[in-house]
Amino acid sequence: MRIDSVKIENYRSYKDIEFNFLKKESSHDLHVIVAQNGVGKTNLLNAIEWCLYGDEPHLGNEKESLPLANIYVFDELKNCGKESLNVKVEVIISAKGESHKIRRTRKFNIDYDLEKPELVQLEENLLVWKNIDLPNPELLKDTFADDLINVFFRKDIRRYFFFDGEQLTSYFEKARDSKNDNKIKKSIMSLSQVEILENIQKRLKSTLTDYKKEAGDQVPCIKKINTNILEREKKVERLENDINEIEISNEKADKEIEKKNVFLNDQKGVSAKIDKLNELDSKLNLEQTQRDEILKELHRFIYDSTLKIAFYKASRKSLKFIDKQDAAGKLPPAIDKGILIESLNSKNCLVCGNSLTSESKLNIEKLIETYNISSAASNMLSKLKGSLEDTINLQNFRSDKGKILDKLKQNEDKIKKYEDELNTIDATLNDYPTEESKNDIEIKLRDARNYIKAQEGLIKQNLLKLGEYNSNKVNLTKEIDCLKLELKDVMEKQNILNAVYRNIKFVEKSLKIISKIINEIMTESRNKMEKSTLDYFLKLIWKEHSYESLKLDDSYSMELFHNKGYTCLGSCSAAEKALLALSYTLSLHDLTGQNSLLFIDTPLSRVSDENRNFFASVIADISKTRQIILAFTPSEYSNEVKMKFNNIPFNKIELATNNEKETIKKEVKYV
Repeated sequence: MRIDSVKIENYRSYKDIEFNFLKKESSHDLHVIVAQNGVGKTNLLNAIEWCLYGDEPHLGNEKESLPLANIYVFDELKNCGKESLNVKVEVIISAKGESHKIRRTRKFNIDYDLEKPELVQLEENLLVWKNIDLPNPELLKDTFADDLINVFFRKDIRRYFFFDGEQLTSYFEKARDSKNDNKIKKSIMSLSQVEILENIQKRLKSTLTDYKKEAGDQVPCIKKINTNILEREKKVERLENDINEIEISNEKADKEIEKKNVFLNDQKGVSAKIDKLNELDSKLNLEQTQRDEILKELHRFIYDSTLKIAFYKASRKSLKFIDKQDAAGKLPPAIDKGILIESLNSKNCLVCGNSLTSESKLNIEKLIETYNISSAASNMLSKLKGSLEDTINLQNFRSDKGKILDKLKQNEDKIKKYEDELNTIDATLNDYPTEESKNDIEIKLRDARNYIKAQEGLIKQNLLKLGEYNSNKVNLTKEIDCLKLELKDVMEKQNILNAVYRNIKFVEKSLKIISKIINEIMTESRNKMEKSTLDYFLKLIWKEHSYESLKLDDSYSMELFHNKGYTCLGSCSAAEKALLALSYTLSLHDLTGQNSLLFIDTPLSRVSDENRNFFASVIADISKTRQIILAFTPSEYSNEVKMKFNNIPFNKIELATNNEKETIKKEVKYV
């Protein structure tokens, strides 16, 4: 089944608009709606469900919402002198080669005398036209119209056709509820026709009770035995309900304990992480300071090296000239003339402290004479020699440069390491209290421990009750078996009851067969869904090696197992839960043969980029077998999604708002 078109008049943000979802000549049936938040994507989803069922499940808080009618139409109607308003949504669906039109209207009177116009509902009508392609389609109203809609879109299982993004993420939150039957299991039983067998089972039980009453009416002792059996069977039934309640209670308590333990484990290291954060921050600051010093050293080295290289030829030529002068004896020795004169005057050597001999005096006088003879230029060249020799010395250039660069790399590696560690710890602390609220942490930890203790106490009490109830159930079952044997003996002795007895035996045998068939169907359904759901899920997510298996219990509650053997559904991210819910739904469609459409509003709001690729690929693939309508925000409709969808033909509709008064179609094209 599919939706061919939706026509909306005066409904919420829509004034007069029509959506066509006709399938082109293509193997794919994919339709993409792109609009900013608040423009009207969810209103379209609610409009369809309002037309089909008369309610708006994705509205949120209805009391705090705007009226059903488009409030911006009021002024236009007032100017035209009109005091009533019609809201209309019309949906055309097709299934098995036949098309049907569904129209829901609601009429309002508008009271303009108040500060803000007030709507007074007058009437609401639902009409359905069967086989609109025929010359005279049949018109259905009231319950007959509801019945036809229920054939194609059963209200009790509509959660498997129409989704919003948040619904996907909370899909498994209420899988089991002690006050209500399991909705998922009931839906699966409905879709797989098991409920028909259950109705037969109930009817057979009622028939069996009638037969036993008939036998008891004819033979008083049989009536008494039957009464005893029925009393015990009712007690067993009550015990089974109590046992089920306790098991559900314990399961919920286990889940709550698991959540609190996760919280405690996460909180346990908060203070240590904060201390580590401060330590890493100090180390990072130190390394950053050292990096500045190393960079300065590198800059000095580059500057000095640049000068040496630039003056290398001139320095070498000057050094050769000085060496030549030195070889010719034209340069003075490397002595201090002032020290020589002072030593001569004091008659003591200022270097060694000894008194000067006559020979020493002559030598000093010769040195002074030699120094006086040397020219000023020669003295200058002599002094420059050492500097020039250092300038042309580039032998250690590469090794010196390498040492500095090595120091810089080691420093930068440490900085990166500290920054990565800081980012990792900082990310884990995003949801935790800061250092200033350690008091709050302690209070939360204490409350969590007390809560766990209370839940563990509840489980302990429940287990004691469970043991008692199971023991009572066993004893009652034994008593019932004994009474049935007694009943059998009595009835076998009463020939007049042979026919009734045969009927009772036949019904009991039939009940066993029906129960066996139901169990076999449900077991087979679970096995198929376990495999199919996991297959879809592993196609949708990028962490395909993280998950090993998936199990469904008798109530169709799910357990997801990590490849290390741990259950991990509670640890899944919102994105993973959304994709798992979608996988579960697709698996259910496959199992039951319900080739139903899927309308998903903001499907990727909680899904990361890496998972979007897989989501788009799987959606493109399953659009070969059913109609898919996806309502994206522009950010959701990312390049990754576009690239996957651009490989197949699909219908694209862009929505916009006209002065925030109504939703309009900005662009429609078949890509």
